[in-house]
Formats: sequence, C-alpha cells, structure tokens
Amino acid sequence: MPRGGGVKTAPKYIWLTDGGRQAIQAWADRQGVSFSAAIETLARLGLAQAPEEAVAPALISVVRREIAGQLHRLASLTAAAALEAGIAARMASAAIKRQRPSEYEAIKQAVRLDAARALRRRRVLEALGVEAEADERTDAEEGTKAAAAAPSGESAQDEQRVRRPDARRREAA
Repeated sequence: MPRGGGVKTAPKYIWLTDGGRQAIQAWADRQGVSFSAAIETLARLGLAQAPEEAVAPALISVVRREIAGQLHRLASLTAAAALEAGIAARMASAAIKRQRPSEYEAIKQAVRLDAARALRRRRVLEALGVEAEADERTDAEEGTKAAAAAPSGESAQDEQRVRRPDARRREAA
C-alpha cells in the first residue's frame, strides 16, 4: 500500500512468541504508535540504524494518528455548526413568516443574495465547487425593490436592516 512520501508498505506475516508480541505491544502502547510501527522501529534500532532513521515509522504513526483525530474533531465541530445554523435559519424564517407574511419572500430573497455575496467575497463558493445564483442587480436596485415591497415606513426601515451593511453605509454618506 503506498504511503505519503513515496514510501510503500506491504503485509508480511511473521510468527512471534506470546512474550515477544506482548513486549512489542506494550512498547507500542507506551509510545502511542501502532504495532506495525513499533515492530519496524524496534527492528531498525536492533539493526543499528541511525536513531533518526529508525524512529521514522513510529513518528509517522504518531503524526498520522494525531492528524486523523484532529480532522475528526474538526468534522464534528463543522457538522454541529451546520446543524445549529440550519436550526437558527428555520427559526428566523418561521418568525419572519409569522410577523410579516406579505414581506416574507422579499426578505428571504434579500438574505439569500446577501449570503451569496458574502460567500463569494470569501471565495467559499469556489472552494466548495458551487455556482452562485446570477446576481447582476446593484444595491440601488435592491433598495428600490425593498422600498416598493414594504407596505409601511416601519417595514421599510426593517427591510433596510436586512440589507447589506456596506450598502447602508454608502446610502448614509
């Protein structure tokens, strides 16, 4: 099986005494490495290889195990964040739909466009291989549509809060 750095490994079946196998496993457990890395490291040391070369299998085993553990932790945190974000989005959507049913679709579209722009600015969509919706409208056009969709002055102000913060700063200037 190919390993990183061009190193290939292959299975080799050997017979060990119970005592030898237990001693190797105990050494592996103390060092925090796999049995295979332990037996190769001990064999290399027994063959009088330079210590920095002999401990390479053990070091690689420890690094791989740590990286795998941290990647698992990162994946778990990412999944939890995605779940919480989905819950928050559904709760916010339900609240807006209940409080302002006539404006719901316009607000939802404005929020999605803002999210797509934020992701595009950070190049997240490219990294994920997702194509963003075509968004050729300017902030001024968005403001006009939001104002037209708002039935009252108070709702128009609320709609302005939903729009991009940088668009509000430009209008204030």
